[in-house]
Amino acid sequence: MKLLKICDREPTDPVSPLSGAIRTALDSAFSQETVEGIVAKLKTFTTDDKGADVLQWAKDTLATLEERSPTSLKIALMAIRKGKLLGLLECLRMELGIATAFCVSSLFDPLLYVLANCSLARCFVRLSYRSHLCADR
Repeated sequence: MKLLKICDREPTDPVSPLSGAIRTALDSAFSQETVEGIVAKLKTFTTDDKGADVLQWAKDTLATLEERSPTSLKIALMAIRKGKLLGLLECLRMELGIATAFCVSSLFDPLLYVLANCSLARCFVRLSYRSHLCADR
């Protein structure tokens, strides 16, 4: 009996819609360093002649991103990039810290406080499951 790796596909499996030219565009757009860079790259795909599929994918992706909070997008991008380098436990702690920061109820938005009082990168390191605000202690 042949054991399949998790990434192996069966011949009858449908082809991913994120393949070919769309996958190339996706990789190009989401390899940008910032959310603003990603958005700018996606906008180029709405005017370039990369094909109807890429055009529609770029428009749909831009529409989805425009519905989201810019702060959330920036934090999500940083979490994904940072998470690649962490172990599972560290990733879970980071996720819990982020969720805590989003959910803490207060008279002020804790994430706006964080962004106003220290750099996003520095705050990101300090967000943990024990502390949701970036305060120098």
